[in-house]
Amino acid sequence: MHLILPLRPQHKKEWKSLLSKVPAHIDFVEVWLDHFDQIDLELKRVPESGMRFLGCCKSPKEGGRFHGSPKERLTILQMFLDGGGDFVDLDIQHNPSELIRHIPSEKLMLSFHDFEGNLGEDDENLRSVFQKMQSFSPAMYKFAITTNDEKSLEIFLSWARKIHSQGKIIFSPMGKLGKRGRQILQKEKLTWGEFVTRDKNSRTASGQRILKEIENSP
Repeated sequence: MHLILPLRPQHKKEWKSLLSKVPAHIDFVEVWLDHFDQIDLELKRVPESGMRFLGCCKSPKEGGRFHGSPKERLTILQMFLDGGGDFVDLDIQHNPSELIRHIPSEKLMLSFHDFEGNLGEDDENLRSVFQKMQSFSPAMYKFAITTNDEKSLEIFLSWARKIHSQGKIIFSPMGKLGKRGRQILQKEKLTWGEFVTRDKNSRTASGQRILKEIENSP
């Protein structure tokens, strides 16, 4: 399973400090560009370590603080890729299809977030969203779903068991049962990767597990 560590630097000095503390076994660093005042991260100067960089630029509805237009967001993410970034994350609900297609498919993580816990009675909505996502042929998929009760967690886990072999798919349960859901996904080897946090104060989503918990799990 691949480990993805989100970082939310406020400026270049903080970025360099945070990056220097990333453990060597982290596979991806997710950079929240909506928190950053300079896009030039000097990624090409980072020593070869096998670590890759995933950029995102999220609006308040997505848990970020970017207030620009989808087109302005696209410009920021393209600058990130041009500067040495490996992938960018775009939510299929918050970005027009014509703009998503401006990102090369091999550089795209296409995601779907449900922050409200509106999963419904079955996985019908997830199936519909996944079908639309597949039309973009992204390098990776991410489903981040709020699971506040046993029923919603089981629907999400069943969905993961059904499609996990159809690509590089990250399943991220959030909410009250998010942490337990992530433990189950790891144990059953259903998710391609997991977003982890350095400490409880650095979480970018509810249910996100602390890195030490992953390291100490069997």
